[in-house]
Amino acid sequence: MFESSPQSQFAIAYNLAKVDGTVVHMVAIFAVSSKEPRTLLLCNDEVIQMCTPGTTDGLIVGTQQGSFYLYDLTEVEEAQSQPSAVGVLSDDTRGADYEFFTERLVPDYASLPPYKKTAFLEKARMKYPVKTPAFSSDGLAEHPHLSPIQKLVFISRAPGTSVAKIGALDQDGIISVWSVVEGENLTGEYDLNMSIGCKFKLSLNFTENLLDHPAVLAEDDPLGLNFASETVEIEFDPVDPQLFFFSTSRGLFKIDKNETVATPQLLDTVGLNCPTALSICDRGFLLAAYSCGSIW
Repeated sequence: MFESSPQSQFAIAYNLAKVDGTVVHMVAIFAVSSKEPRTLLLCNDEVIQMCTPGTTDGLIVGTQQGSFYLYDLTEVEEAQSQPSAVGVLSDDTRGADYEFFTERLVPDYASLPPYKKTAFLEKARMKYPVKTPAFSSDGLAEHPHLSPIQKLVFISRAPGTSVAKIGALDQDGIISVWSVVEGENLTGEYDLNMSIGCKFKLSLNFTENLLDHPAVLAEDDPLGLNFASETVEIEFDPVDPQLFFFSTSRGLFKIDKNETVATPQLLDTVGLNCPTALSICDRGFLLAAYSCGSIW
């Protein structure tokens, strides 16, 4: 995934197996101009979706279990501009993780004497700072997702504010829109979802369950028992995140959460096959691509 702007860095998710059978889930942040990672982000689960809050300050990931993890990248920028701070930045990670990474970065690491291993581990800490999530949705009472996140997108950022909007869709047809709030001293006294000093917080705006709307479900699956096999595309209006468009095998639909009763409205796609891709611009134009090759 490339950052929203100016696209000078990108992120790649990895699942690395250890010899004891455990798996390390992580995301590596690369600069476009370099072949080496700038930092490593550890995750509790397999990362399958990523997005930014419209800036280079943070990264949000969606996982196989339906969780969200938000990483504060401003600390990485500060530490890399002040090398003496990198060691402090990396203290939140177990030394064993660094040894695991170093085994893959240093040839014949396992055969080195202990004092050389220690030296290489210190170099790894300096060169590849490792971060854990600043915010986690695990255990969050309002978190609606319990299945793999199929789509996680940046919607918009209000001009002159520190609040961004992101949208998500999971395998069970649950849609959610969140506010990403950035600021100082956001951590509450009993807020177990945030790390101390966290500068970001996710706040749920609304959810919508597509299984509550039989009109959008496949004709041969009126109860949505096989909804996970559906190919669903979704786009959120960047001007009004309460408005979003989505497609299923039944056609192209619109839901406006501003309405008293928000029900799916079927858009006119007569003569076309099922939509396979959607894209909306900030001027309110929706582009829909169809399996027949047409784009409207």
